[in-house]
Amino acid sequence: RIKTDDGTKTVEVPWARKNSGFTLLFEAFILELYNHMTVAEIAKKYNTTQSRLWRILDFYVSKELEKQDFSKEPIKTLSVDEIARKKHHVY
Repeated sequence: RIKTDDGTKTVEVPWARKNSGFTLLFEAFILELYNHMTVAEIAKKYNTTQSRLWRILDFYVSKELEKQDFSKEPIKTLSVDEIARKKHHVY
């Protein structure tokens, strides 16, 4: 945000994604933390909301999925490596 004679304006900068609210470096750091911590833990540690952090993850996962070409190697088998019996999940 910058202050001008006409008031406060939001401008795009090369070190941040448009409408992200975070710098690219912080987003990269958050993506690395996802490998070691839960979203809830990251949100608490960095005093932000889980929804803002999930938007970062969703953006980059979607971006990578768009690059995938499954037409040459179609998915034949899908495995789920999760157990949530207490939550009564059935996979």
